[in-house]
Amino acid sequence: MPKSHGARPKLGVAYFGNRYVGHARSDLGEIADMGASYVVHTMSEADLRWNPSTMRDLIAVGTELGLTAWVTPWALGGVFGGEAPSYAVMEHPEACQRDNRGNHLPALCPRQPVFRQLIREWLDAAAESGAEVCQWDEPHFARQWDEDSGGWACRCLACQEAFREAAHRDLPHDWDKEVAEFVHRSLAETVRWCVAEAGQRGLGSSIVLLPDGTDDATGWHELAALPGVRYFGGTPYWVFGGYPPEDVPQYLASWCARLVEATTGTLAKPLGWIQAFSIPAGRESEIRQGVDIMRTSGISSIAVWAYRACSAMSALAPDSPDLVWATVKEAFASTRTRQA
Repeated sequence: MPKSHGARPKLGVAYFGNRYVGHARSDLGEIADMGASYVVHTMSEADLRWNPSTMRDLIAVGTELGLTAWVTPWALGGVFGGEAPSYAVMEHPEACQRDNRGNHLPALCPRQPVFRQLIREWLDAAAESGAEVCQWDEPHFARQWDEDSGGWACRCLACQEAFREAAHRDLPHDWDKEVAEFVHRSLAETVRWCVAEAGQRGLGSSIVLLPDGTDDATGWHELAALPGVRYFGGTPYWVFGGYPPEDVPQYLASWCARLVEATTGTLAKPLGWIQAFSIPAGRESEIRQGVDIMRTSGISSIAVWAYRACSAMSALAPDSPDLVWATVKEAFASTRTRQA
């Protein structure tokens, strides 16, 4: 039985693109009025460098309105999801990832000390901001293996050394099963370290995985069971992933089942993210459908990316942002009045 059976899921909205506190009061008030109980603030390297006090002010406004504050390391070091640039990548090319052909990639390697120090500084700011949860969003390498090109990352010196120590041989240039396991393990180790560092600062964690087109859920339960992990979820953005309307129900239901299974027997709640960006005209109703599928599948926390359908970002704006946002509100209202 889904662990949220008989209960309404918690609702959340991602918020970015504005650092004017007065304006945020109106925006966050709208989010609270929709029935959301939490807001996920993006906190980029630019925020870390230029806006730490502003982030505290934004979070304080949401808290006054009853919204639990989450923060996510938006594109931090090029390792997590997001469209923000990275100062650290520009300033530390020696700490960046390398693909299997030795090419420099625009992202820090998670094994490099520069990355670890950046995360510590970001977590210090997150703890001081008043946030309660850190969302480790879509951790990934800058080049993921694909059969057509045969390219993958990371094969920097630090990764080569780590592989050699574990496997007692050189890290191959070509992708094979052992390399795949090493790459998967590298990301899992990074997430475990981030969660532990957050916990040392009194912060809970939400782990959110990037769909990669595979059905491999190896290690999901172990990550969900980590001390301090409050939520474990994914971003099955169906339009972004290229799924046609007729395949959306099965795709989302499959993801929900895997997330519920991964969190069963743990303290983590299954979390599902709904796509509210880049929605083509005529497909707005799939948002309601997606929320309903998640609710009935036992997903106990449902969030939407992002506020106002990302209309502030033209590359991600839907064909009809106002209609998409109205549909989000309708879906939230329906969820608030129905039992799972």
